[in-house]
Amino acid sequence: MLYYRKITFIVFCIAVLIVKTPVFAEILPGSVKGKVLDASTHSPIPGANIVVHGTDMGSGSDLNGEYTIIGLKPGTYHVTASALGFSNFSKGEISVSAGRSIKIDFMLEPTVIKGPEVNVKCGYFKQSPTLATS
Repeated sequence: MLYYRKITFIVFCIAVLIVKTPVFAEILPGSVKGKVLDASTHSPIPGANIVVHGTDMGSGSDLNGEYTIIGLKPGTYHVTASALGFSNFSKGEISVSAGRSIKIDFMLEPTVIKGPEVNVKCGYFKQSPTLATS
């Protein structure tokens, strides 16, 4: 009788572990990491912004152009990298798995920032012989 109870208890514990393991795996967040590089020189771009659309998650690249975004729920995301002086680059259909890290590198193309036309007019002033100017 005691042997039967031990076997029943062990089988019950194994069954609970098998059923609960997938649930715990779904709770674990995933992450996205990688580098942001200049497409023409392959040098790192520090201070680039990386945004995961549909969330409030994002990151900035460090001096080596590396970034890490942690705490993403498993799913499919659209990720965009941008930096001043470079055109934005987006990657869609990025699949993040539970407890896994996915590597995404961005190659940004240098671009010219166009602004409104600025006219500078230069004039002179008449120096008064009685007033001191510096």
